[in-house]
Amino acid sequence: MIKFIRRLVDLDDGTPVPETPPAATESWAEREPNPVSSAPEQLATIARASVHLAQLGPRLAEFAAELEKQAQAQAANAANMAQTMERLTAKLGDAVGELRETAIQVGSALESVEQIADQTRVLALNAGIEAARAGTHGRAFAVIVEEVQRLAGRTRESTTAIDGRIHQMNTSIGQVEEGIVGGGASVACIAAANRDVQGIASGAELQFNSSRALHAMSDRMNDLAETLLLGVGRFRFGVHYRAERQLAELMPDVADACTSRNKLESLLEQWLNENPCFQLVYVTDPAGCQIIDNIGWKDGRTFRDPAGFGRDWSDRPWYCETMHQTGVISTDIYRGAGSDEFCFTVSTPVFDQNDAWLGVLAADVRFERLMAGTSDAFPTTADGVRLYPEGNVC
Repeated sequence: MIKFIRRLVDLDDGTPVPETPPAATESWAEREPNPVSSAPEQLATIARASVHLAQLGPRLAEFAAELEKQAQAQAANAANMAQTMERLTAKLGDAVGELRETAIQVGSALESVEQIADQTRVLALNAGIEAARAGTHGRAFAVIVEEVQRLAGRTRESTTAIDGRIHQMNTSIGQVEEGIVGGGASVACIAAANRDVQGIASGAELQFNSSRALHAMSDRMNDLAETLLLGVGRFRFGVHYRAERQLAELMPDVADACTSRNKLESLLEQWLNENPCFQLVYVTDPAGCQIIDNIGWKDGRTFRDPAGFGRDWSDRPWYCETMHQTGVISTDIYRGAGSDEFCFTVSTPVFDQNDAWLGVLAADVRFERLMAGTSDAFPTTADGVRLYPEGNVC
């Protein structure tokens, strides 16, 4: 790219260009386009592509950030799903185990109750025999023996019913265990769920890798855009001359308003509203000291920033070069420190009606917006794109 620009400069230094085609069956113009006549269009194409590239870089970075955010959410969801499934499976197994153990313990206790009931019934039978032998003296005792026998019988019936319930519970527990451990369909479902979780995790990793690649691509695009724009920034395009004309038309009104700071700031604020392609406008005194606030943009509206008032700009190129000019000048393209946009500065000396030097009027121009917002940003006429190095302004 640098070699290409140097070639364009060399072609603009007066090097003669052949006017007749070489000896061949086809014309010289058909064999090779005239590099001098196509140089403005080629530079314009480079500038357009550079601006589009600069605009695409931040959007690509935003997309990469959103992709990374989604990947993080997917990875977190996959981890939560895996942990939840693991906890549920473990809890279900523990619950079934505890239920099985409880059933065994209840069964053991029930056997003990049955044995006690059987022994009680045998003892009651023996006691009844002894009461019968006692005759009249054993009748009262016989009544008690009958009650004990009836109680033992009811206990036996209850234990039988409980044993049936325990048997049913053991059957249900066995079915649950079969569904967890031996059920083929359940195992397949669990395996499929695990595969889904692993797929989500793999997809999240792929998104992470893609977001990193997009971030790297965005950085490379920003670097390339900056290299291209700064490379062609020493040339003056149609947008430079348009900005210069707008500033030159403003200069007489600034000269009239220089007697009042508030009047001057109001004038520039209104002018900036009417010319949104300008980013910042300010005025200095003849010594280079800023005499007003910065008039700029914030949240889509113009505002006055007192941070610039009183600053010394006497060492800045746009001020120093204006001291030796009677008209408007433009600087090379640069990347703005505050907005990160590509800009250039136009400045002009301010004279009153008696040609007394009042100071310097300067404005920072949003190169990207000015070029994108006009159809004649790169005209192909003679007063369009011109291959003039810095300082040689028409």
